[in-house]
Amino acid sequence: MVDNSDMKARIRADLDKAKTEGKLRSERIRDILREAVSQAASELKEGTGELRTIVKDAVGIVVDAVRDQGVEAKDEIQASIEGAVEGVSDARRTAIDQIEGQVDELQSKIDAEESQIEEDVSIVLTDLQETAQQETTEVSTAVTQAVEAVRNSPEASLLRKRYAQLRAQLEILRANLDAESGAEDGMKYDKIKTYLDKAKVWYDRAYKKGTSIEADHTARAKDIRSTDYLTQQQSEVEQKMSDAGRAAAQKERQIKQRLRELLASLSALISEKSSPK
Repeated sequence: MVDNSDMKARIRADLDKAKTEGKLRSERIRDILREAVSQAASELKEGTGELRTIVKDAVGIVVDAVRDQGVEAKDEIQASIEGAVEGVSDARRTAIDQIEGQVDELQSKIDAEESQIEEDVSIVLTDLQETAQQETTEVSTAVTQAVEAVRNSPEASLLRKRYAQLRAQLEILRANLDAESGAEDGMKYDKIKTYLDKAKVWYDRAYKKGTSIEADHTARAKDIRSTDYLTQQQSEVEQKMSDAGRAAAQKERQIKQRLRELLASLSALISEKSSPK
């Protein structure tokens, strides 16, 4: 069973201090509850039951403190509930940030391993070509053609492209979720900007490196829309990504709408490029 005595003592002390300073307003109550609940929730290992107890105890202290105000206590009680909910969210987001950091670290290791694989494969194929030169012309030609066929195989490149597309979508989705939640503050918009920067990196991996393969795939397809149409879609996504990044940097209120449009445009572009023709 979680011990909430430290949290409750902290809340009472902060409320008393705010009251003494004449600053016991709804905004201050919300901040006090948010900080105290976030700290207590971050120390939990598992168990939603204990989390509910933390929130009930925290809000209960404020209710006791303003009980004699009757109907006028409504704003303070609402502020305490909002603060407690934000505290729970903050604790969970901190945990998510830690996991995301681990994911980014793992991704860096994956990228390094993929680069090493490509280098190893390239060396092996080169060795095969050099060895084949010692054989008859027919054998040498056959090996060379086979090696080139393997080098130019689109399967592996397209697989990496699809993965990069999904990662770009994921980062934009994270930015959307952050934009839709909580109060508007500088830290939140900095985080949204970080997500958009990551999305741009993955987008470049998907649509810059894979350009020649995608163009070849498009050129061979039958009954396909013109490549100009897809190029226009790609340009629109890039423009919306830039607009959303500027909006986040400027902390504009339109950021939510810009992010929704960006996610929809990227999803449409991926659908166009991956649908069977």
